[in-house]
Amino acid sequence: MDSAITVHPSFDIDDEDENNDGIVEKNYNSHNSAKVFFGLTLQGKTIEKKKWFKVRVGERLGRIIGVSNSGDDTRIRVRLNYGKMPAGQYNVKLTYKDRLKKKLSKNGKPKYRKYWEKETITNDNSFVVPSN
Repeated sequence: MDSAITVHPSFDIDDEDENNDGIVEKNYNSHNSAKVFFGLTLQGKTIEKKKWFKVRVGERLGRIIGVSNSGDDTRIRVRLNYGKMPAGQYNVKLTYKDRLKKKLSKNGKPKYRKYWEKETITNDNSFVVPSN
């Protein structure tokens, strides 16, 4: 199962089942309220506002619980309601935006202009719901 996952170099999934394969594995649950918590690490970016992130697992939108910075990395905590999801492998898609400053010079004086950087990163087959 390790060969089925392609990990983007700036996007890691912190699975909590102690096997460090980057795949979140949950058993099938027929309850609508079944939830899972997992963490993502965005390397090389420091973004502080959780409203600037969106996480999708398959077609379901995960809820961002918290964002913390550790050095140059950003850790994102996600809650996903996976109840009644069919068994299978799902992609995890992280979309974020970041506000950056660009230095310009106007009439020999430095000026700054703010602009948005938007990016979408996908991690293939990293959420697995096995069949019973």
